Amino acid sequence: MAKNLSCGCCGCGFMTWKGYVDQDQDKGFGICRKCQDWHEELNNEQLDKIGATLREALNNANTVKWDGLDLETRRLLAMEAVSEGMVTWSFGGRQ
Repeated sequence: MAKNLSCGCCGCGFMTWKGYVDQDQDKGFGICRKCQDWHEELNNEQLDKIGATLREALNNANTVKWDGLDLETRRLLAMEAVSEGMVTWSFGGRQ
């Protein structure tokens, strides 16, 4: 059943859609599709930057291996590097 919520990011009202997953926010709030897309784009951009930093630290043989990985795997490895504390990542404000 669709619900009418306010976006906790941009403040706009929106209706939920099939497959919508509630976020852990105050009752009556969620994240609209536009903001979800923006967050995903920003996250992927940051993960790609982390991946580039990781790549720079590799030796030649491992650089070749890294370059052979698909984008999703490189992003997963970047997230793992953040989780393991090998690199730090901070959230910035919307610009």
